[in-house]
Amino acid sequence: MERPTWSNKLEYHLSLFSCVIGLSSSWRFPYLALENGGAPFIYSFLFLFVIVGIPLVFLDLAWGQYSNLAPVQAFKVVPVLQGAGICILILSSAVLIYFGTVSYYLLLYLSSSFAEPFPWTNCNNEWNTDACNSVFVPSCNDTFTSSNITNLNDTVISNDTIISNVTTAVTAVFTTTTAQPLCSINDTKVSSSPIEYWNYLSSNDDICSGFSNKNMSDTLFGSATTTQIILSPAIIFGIFIGVRAFLSVLALAKHVNFTGKVSYLFSTFPFAVSIMMLVRCLTLENALPALLHLFVPTSFQQFAEPKLWKDAMSQVFLSLMTTWGGLLTWSSYNKFYNKFHIDASVLIVTVPFISIISAVSMFCVVGHLAHVKETDILTVMESVKGPMSPLVLLTEALSTMWGYKVPWSIIVFATMFLSSIATQLPCLECILSSLSDTFLVLRKLWIRDIIMVLVVIGCMCIYYLIPCLYQGVGMKIIELCDTFLFTFAFILLALVLLFMICYAFGFQLLGTNTKAMTRNACLTSKFWLVMWGFLTPLVLLACMVYIVYGIIVDGVESLSPSMSDDNRFVWCHVITWILIGALLLILVVVTIVHVLRSPGIFSEKLKHAFSAQPARMAASSSSHGALMSNGMGGRNSPGNGHLFMGGYASHRDGDEVLVDDDIVTSV
Repeated sequence: MERPTWSNKLEYHLSLFSCVIGLSSSWRFPYLALENGGAPFIYSFLFLFVIVGIPLVFLDLAWGQYSNLAPVQAFKVVPVLQGAGICILILSSAVLIYFGTVSYYLLLYLSSSFAEPFPWTNCNNEWNTDACNSVFVPSCNDTFTSSNITNLNDTVISNDTIISNVTTAVTAVFTTTTAQPLCSINDTKVSSSPIEYWNYLSSNDDICSGFSNKNMSDTLFGSATTTQIILSPAIIFGIFIGVRAFLSVLALAKHVNFTGKVSYLFSTFPFAVSIMMLVRCLTLENALPALLHLFVPTSFQQFAEPKLWKDAMSQVFLSLMTTWGGLLTWSSYNKFYNKFHIDASVLIVTVPFISIISAVSMFCVVGHLAHVKETDILTVMESVKGPMSPLVLLTEALSTMWGYKVPWSIIVFATMFLSSIATQLPCLECILSSLSDTFLVLRKLWIRDIIMVLVVIGCMCIYYLIPCLYQGVGMKIIELCDTFLFTFAFILLALVLLFMICYAFGFQLLGTNTKAMTRNACLTSKFWLVMWGFLTPLVLLACMVYIVYGIIVDGVESLSPSMSDDNRFVWCHVITWILIGALLLILVVVTIVHVLRSPGIFSEKLKHAFSAQPARMAASSSSHGALMSNGMGGRNSPGNGHLFMGGYASHRDGDEVLVDDDIVTSV
C-alpha cells in the first residue's frame, strides 16, 4: 500500500499549531516558569530555543521528509543510527504517557466543575485550614535564642504567666551571646481555597479505589459537603474518556488524513479559550505587577541554577516535538517536493507566542492572589509552584469569572482535556508508523486500525486506570520524567543524531537533498554546518555537563519539581538512571551488532557501519524511502558527492534532473 500524504498544507499547519497550543505550552511552560522564577526561565528558554531548537526543527523536518519513514526505519541508511531510531520510539512512548497522566488530573478538575459551588471556592470543607480565608500572617519561632528557652505555647496559662514568660524570654535574648530576633518567619507560604483543594486532591487522587459513585463524589467534593452535584463523577469520567478514545481513533484512522481534519477543532477552539482566559486574568485586580517577575530578572545569579537550564532544555524539545519522533514522523508524510522551511516557521513563531501568553495569564493570577492575601508576589509564587500550579491558578481565576461560573469552568477544563489529545497525536502516530514501516503487513489499513485501537486503549489504561487505582502514581510519573530523565535522554539522542547525520551521512549530501526537496539553496549554507556540526552540539554538551555538576554539588533532589513529600517517589532517581542506561545500552549494542555484521576487516567494518549505505534502504524500497550515499562505500552509490533516490512513486511529479555544480540529483 502506498504511503499517504497530508491532504493539504493548511491541515498540516493546523495540526502543528494544535500540538503547540496543547499541554506543552498551555500547562508545562507556565508550570516551569513559576518553578524557576519567571524571567530567568523565559530568557533561558528563548536562548536554547534559538541555538538548539531551531536547528533541530530543520533537521527533523528535512530528514523525515527525505526518508519518508518513521524513526525506526528513517535512520536505517546509516547502520549504527538505527539504535537511535529505537530509542526515539521508546522516548515517544514516554512522552505519550507523561502528557496522558497530566490529562488525568485535568479530568479530575473537569469532574469537580460539575458542582455548585465549586469545591475550591469556599473554605468550609473538611480539608481546609484556618489559613484558607485569612490574609498572609507570618508564623514566628517559639524559641527566641540559641539557649534552651521553653516554648511559650506550652507554658502560657494566664495573663500573668504571659507577662512573666515574655519578660524572661526578652531578658534571655539580651543576656545570651547568640541573640536572635523575637519573631522570625519560618513559614513563607500563603494559603487559599484552590491551593488547599489541590493539596487535598493530590493526596486522594486514587478515586477509583473502592470504586463507587459515592466514593468518587466524596473524594472530589468532600464527604460533608453541601455542594449541589450537577452530574455524577463516574458518568463524567465515562463520557469524556469515551470521547477521548473516539477522537484519538478517528484522528489516526487513515494515517494523517484524518489528523488534519480534527485539527480544525483542536487548533481553533483551544486558542479562543486561551485568549478568553488571558483577558480575564489581565483584568483581575492588581494583576499586572506580577508581570515584572515574568519579564525582568531580579539578579543574574538566578541564571546560575542547573535546574533552570535543565527545565528550559526539556521544554524546548517537548514544545517543538523534536528528537522524540513527533515532528519527524509527521514530516515523513509530506510530499517530496515540499518547502519544509515554511512549515518550520509555523513552529518557530507560534511556540514562543503561545507559551508566553499562557505564562502571562498565570502570572496575572499570581499578582491578584498576592493582592488578596496582602503579601508579596514571590511569596505567592513559592506557595503555588509545582507541576499542577497552572491548574491551581486557573481555579483561582475561574472563581472570579463573570456571571454563572459553572459553564466557564466546564468549557476551560474540557477544552484543555480535549486539546491534550492533540499533544499526544504525534506520539501515537510515531508508534503506529514505526510499526507499519517495520512490519509491512501492518500497512494494510484494517490491520493498522486494529493495532491502533489496541495501542490507544492500552495507553489509556496506563495513564487513567493506574493513577485512578493507586494513590500518587500520577505525580510520581511526572516527577520521574521531569527530574532529569527527559532532559538527559533528549540531549543524548540529539547529540548522536547531529554528529552522525553531519559527519557519517555528510553535511554536503544533506544540504543537496534539502535543495532538491525545497528548490532552495539556503540549507546548503555553511551556517547550518556550523550550527548542526558545532554550535548546537556544544551547547547541548555544555548543558549536560552543567546539569551533572549540579547533581554532584547539590544532589539529585535539587533538580526535582516542587511537590509535597507525600507525593515524592523514593525510587525516582534509581529508575531514571536505569532508563537512561537502557537507552545508552541500546545505542551501544546496535552499534556493536552492525559493526560485527559489516563485511571486511575491522577498519572496513567500522567504515561500513558508520557511513551511508543506500543498499539498506533498497531492501525496503516498498516503503518508498530514499536511497542515499555520501560516496563512502555503498555498492549502489552513484559516486562521491552524488545523490541517488529511488522508489518515490507516491511523490513523483515527473522525471527531473537538477544540476548543482558537480552534484547531480536524479529524481
